[in-house]
Amino acid sequence: MNTKMKELMPPKKKFAQRKLNVFYLGKVAWNFAHALLWSEQKFTDEEISKAKEHLITHFRESTHRRKALIAFCERIILTKNYLASKEQSVLPSPAIWLNPKYHQGFPETKGWLQAVEETRKNVPGHLKHYTVLANHYYLYCLHPSKGILQQCHDKLVDMNAKSLLQSFYTTIYHFNYINQ
Repeated sequence: MNTKMKELMPPKKKFAQRKLNVFYLGKVAWNFAHALLWSEQKFTDEEISKAKEHLITHFRESTHRRKALIAFCERIILTKNYLASKEQSVLPSPAIWLNPKYHQGFPETKGWLQAVEETRKNVPGHLKHYTVLANHYYLYCLHPSKGILQQCHDKLVDMNAKSLLQSFYTTIYHFNYINQ
């Protein structure tokens, strides 16, 4: 990047703060959930808008937005794995499933993640690969780079969690090409 372009770019700290606003978090959270849970489905603009409204509310109510996004991603991964374990399981539309008042949807996954975190107290590293994927998705959303992709790949391979690589690449593809 030339010197003139560097002068136009905000300092990294300000860039990261701007990217942690609730509207941006709602967008990247929607991309993550859509890529992993509803990748084969198309939704109306109205339905997507309603789903994002629920997510924006979720992040607005969070005291630590970075942690909230990482926890959100982990809860989506837990949901994806839950659905994969069921013979026939279909999620309601995102506008319903992400609604905080729909207790059989996203709100239910809070307990799932709490159970994982409780297990992690006794079994260090339990499902830590979910956190690795979620954290690298967060990092990539702030500063997209091949280095972050490679770092996540290497960590997941080292953790023998190659099965999550496809989910990571799917979310990155979605972030880059589907809903930008």
